[in-house]
Amino acid sequence: MRIFNKLKNAFSLSLILIGSISLWSQSHYLQQVNFTSVKITDQFWAPRMKTNHEVTIPISFAKSEETGRIKNFKVAAKLEPGAFCSTYPYDDSDVFKIIEGASYSLQLFPDPLLEAKLDTLIS
Repeated sequence: MRIFNKLKNAFSLSLILIGSISLWSQSHYLQQVNFTSVKITDQFWAPRMKTNHEVTIPISFAKSEETGRIKNFKVAAKLEPGAFCSTYPYDDSDVFKIIEGASYSLQLFPDPLLEAKLDTLIS
């Protein structure tokens, strides 16, 4: 049993070392760039990102308003009276994710209406 444990530990250690060396050699050639410096022009991702901007994000905001998620922000900020009015405890995180996605989208596709909506929601 002791030999088996020693072999298991040695094998695990060797896997960790091999993985570390592999990661180091890969990251050695990678260089971080600013998000706004990247231009995606391919036929796969570019159309999907445009669809996210034009369709997915507006629908996500509309559904969040329809289900009371946006109202929760106003209630939490004491801009409206009331209590927590949505079904799930993670509803706020859904709105945070939409805000994040919309913010990234604005970097690629400037949109004054979306920017105004975000400004209203955030402030």
